[in-house]
Amino acid sequence: MAGNLGPHSPVQDMTRPLRRVLFVSGSGASATLRYRVRLAEEALRSRGVQTRAVHFTEPALSVWAEDADVVALYRVPITSAVVALVRSARRRGVPVTFDIDDRVFLQEHVTALPFLGQLSASDRELFLRDVPRRGETARLADRGSATTSAIVADLATVVPGPVFLLPNGVGVVAARQSEAVLAGPRDGHATIRLGYFSGSATHDADWAAIEADVLELMRSDPRIELWLVGRVTPTRALDRLGERVQCRAPVGWLDLFEILASVDVNLAPLDYSQFTSAKSAIKWLEAALVQTPTVATLTEPFQYAARDGLDTLLVPPGQSWTPAIARLVDDEALRSQLGRSARIGALQRFGPEVQADLYRDYFCAAAAHDPAPGAVQGRHSVPVESSRVVTLGLSLEAYPFPAALVAHEMAGPRWAGPLSQGRSGLRRAYGRGRRTVRRVGGGLRRRLGRTPG
Repeated sequence: MAGNLGPHSPVQDMTRPLRRVLFVSGSGASATLRYRVRLAEEALRSRGVQTRAVHFTEPALSVWAEDADVVALYRVPITSAVVALVRSARRRGVPVTFDIDDRVFLQEHVTALPFLGQLSASDRELFLRDVPRRGETARLADRGSATTSAIVADLATVVPGPVFLLPNGVGVVAARQSEAVLAGPRDGHATIRLGYFSGSATHDADWAAIEADVLELMRSDPRIELWLVGRVTPTRALDRLGERVQCRAPVGWLDLFEILASVDVNLAPLDYSQFTSAKSAIKWLEAALVQTPTVATLTEPFQYAARDGLDTLLVPPGQSWTPAIARLVDDEALRSQLGRSARIGALQRFGPEVQADLYRDYFCAAAAHDPAPGAVQGRHSVPVESSRVVTLGLSLEAYPFPAALVAHEMAGPRWAGPLSQGRSGLRRAYGRGRRTVRRVGGGLRRRLGRTPG
């Protein structure tokens, strides 16, 4: 069942206060973690809610959840520890939510993805194995959320409770960083710079979808320069353009805004498919914050986020990109107009205050309702792994929370730590046998430098 939860939706049946939310992430780094976990933390902390985020392989997973009012799972594949976590939450009457930002939980959407051929055999095997495992975790949740309406519809076939649209948005950190970039001098240059930004090599097919159009336009217009930023592999056809094509290494997220502001037109193509058509409009959102206009593939998520002709230009799948890009290359006033409107729209519809209200309402509603009585033991449609590599929470990419929000971090688990409690403490923390206690304890000491590895 899909639901609608807008930025100002009322929260009913507030029988339990929302004080602490534990996020358990299946992603350790990059934009996926940042937009779906760190931004949610930032939003909740700004409303006085304590949060903590840990990786799903954290050995003290269930202990961390003891003080939580809601346990929020993000992209988490099912393991025995995850099942134990949900079972423990059920006993204590704590609701469990599941969030996803891609169609990476239904097998039919991912088996033919082009980027799978670029992965090593072991990485490809792990990726494909985790797809149904994420879906199995979603079946344990009391409610779900997703970034786009297409993913919401898919998730509603899996999650037994209601599923809501929580679009990607803008947090305080991104808003302040982009404001600082805009306050500085704009990079002056005689050329017209087109920019394509890729966070991973999985987007090579997206770039390939428009490379021929961009090449044609650059051959006919010597004013145009192309910046390829991040992990993207163009074809050798661009070699003929020489220094007019600049390939730049990936940059950190906070540095991204300055580079986005240095290009005149941001390109956000998609190799259109059922999988890519459900992707959110993050590329438009980040460029909008620094007033850089975007040309993007017309999909429902981009139509939802942006407004064609007012703060972006959208090109239907299969149509040439040459006219839209040429229009912006030739019209500086239009570039400025679209860029200014894009920033206003991004902040008005997806800004920090909107995000704070949205996440507060969503998690308040989750906390206020009793969890579903569904069983978490018994048969699963896929084998449940016993464990993954121990991480101690060290695998989550750091996030620069503003000073005022740092104080809203959940304290550690209500135990002094397994190393100080000996093997009995380890047994209580992890609920495992003597052999596992020895293995985990040794791993903890090696990671903390207490004994040689």
